[in-house]
Amino acid sequence: MIIEFLGVFHLIHSPILILFPFFVQDFVTDVLYITYFLVIMFGYTWVDGECPISLICKQISDKKYVAGKDITYYPEKNIYILDSVKI
Repeated sequence: MIIEFLGVFHLIHSPILILFPFFVQDFVTDVLYITYFLVIMFGYTWVDGECPISLICKQISDKKYVAGKDITYYPEKNIYILDSVKI
């Protein structure tokens, strides 16, 4: 259940993160957006190039999963793409 929730969150969160600066034009929100975006990008570095949301889903599915072992597999996206997602 939590993996499906994270999949929907991932589906909604990603486009909003990209489109947000086009709709909101305020200095304070720009600074917050840049800070948030940098935290997300540095998060990828700290978990060996793995999306933090995907990492949580992989660790729920496989308790022994090591970060960075398979960064092309996204288990949370299986709910809206019928086949197993591999890039």
